[in-house]
Amino acid sequence: MKNKNNRFKDLRILLTVGILFSCFTVNAQNPLQSVIDDLRNMFGFLTPPASNPDFLYDFSYHSTDTIYLDSVCQDTVTSEIFWSQYQDFWYMQYDTVQRTKTEDLINQAAQHGFAKVPLGIMHWDYLRVKDSAMNTGLFFNFDIPNTRFLDKTNPVSTPYKKKNFFMGAPLFPEVNSRKVEYLIDPNYLLFDDAHNANYNGSGTTDFYIDFGDGNGWQLIDPTVTAAYPITYNSPGKKIIRFSHVFPGTPANSNNYINFSIGFINIKFIFKGEGDYADPDQEITRNGLNIGIFNSETCNSPEDVKKVIVLEGWDPMDFWPIFNTPSGAIYQQIVDVPRIKILEDFNYEYHVISWQNSQKSIVENAAYLAAYLDELYCNRTNDHPFVVLGHSMGGLVGRFALTAMENGFSNSNCGMPGNFTRLFISLDAPHQGANVSMGLQQFYADYHSRYTV
Repeated sequence: MKNKNNRFKDLRILLTVGILFSCFTVNAQNPLQSVIDDLRNMFGFLTPPASNPDFLYDFSYHSTDTIYLDSVCQDTVTSEIFWSQYQDFWYMQYDTVQRTKTEDLINQAAQHGFAKVPLGIMHWDYLRVKDSAMNTGLFFNFDIPNTRFLDKTNPVSTPYKKKNFFMGAPLFPEVNSRKVEYLIDPNYLLFDDAHNANYNGSGTTDFYIDFGDGNGWQLIDPTVTAAYPITYNSPGKKIIRFSHVFPGTPANSNNYINFSIGFINIKFIFKGEGDYADPDQEITRNGLNIGIFNSETCNSPEDVKKVIVLEGWDPMDFWPIFNTPSGAIYQQIVDVPRIKILEDFNYEYHVISWQNSQKSIVENAAYLAAYLDELYCNRTNDHPFVVLGHSMGGLVGRFALTAMENGFSNSNCGMPGNFTRLFISLDAPHQGANVSMGLQQFYADYHSRYTV
């Protein structure tokens, strides 16, 4: 069973991500917003250069080290650094409506599914006001009462220096699986017109990624949305390297045009032999992700018996990337000697992971009832079901079975009642649960703001 420590870990993840989001949602009460307003007032009356980049360094405060603001950087970039840098650049824009807000882009990146991690690239030119232009009257006119820099009719030279910025990283800090699908999606390859040739397939440069799995550099086509399945042999920190080189130049030659090092933490959910078991079959139905674990001894469909295992509340599953896979639920609930031994007696397990356990019990119960009806309609024998619900899954199972037994659920093939001989609930709060009002309010607000 999923123990209290694991549930508390889920809540810690929720709180951590919530705090991360709050840092990216700047409002009028946030003191950083006043700093940004002052900087835009100070530099916002200057006319952008004719062939200017989209960004001016001096429009924003900067939350990351300037060592990252280059085209070649050997320091490791975490997802937190990537998102902080994106937030800085969002405020550095001359026109802040051009690009997606940080919290919206994070939310979009989280929707692809469990262990599906988009890789992000930022590749932009930006301007920075020269230090010498700040303390002489040769480049700007100074409106001291209003704290503003104004254009000078004939400056001695340009007051700006142009810089090239390149950064790559996984868009999430960790994955609870050794099997990861990295996604190359043009939605997360963020570049300006000056660097369009690097990503439009024109052959100006070759784009390589080393996923840190021991197989070295892979040539990537950035114009195509593609998944790169990677299996790591051990948990821990994995380094992911990104580079542009001239066509025909080996990626490991150190002759980089652009170079960045990303980082992700691979966590096996369980200790011991390693990752959780893979189901024999995976299917998807409305509201449900289902892993089917076959009986280890039964070879005859006429003899197989079905146990339907229901997941409990999963605090983060409104973001698919954090949805608990059926294999993890199986290992938490089924893979203990007294339950797993049933596989030797012709039992197979249908392990249900809710696609969104935040939905009402009534709605998820309707999804469960529809799946039970499908199993009945496609049955190969007359062995009734066993339903096992953990925590909130016990509440959903009880509601669904009661509704079916009392005729409140329609069957496509005349299923009698719920066709279930045994219902087991584990740690289910049938008389209610005590959850602090503060946590309920935090979660309700967080869920309403950051889900699609």
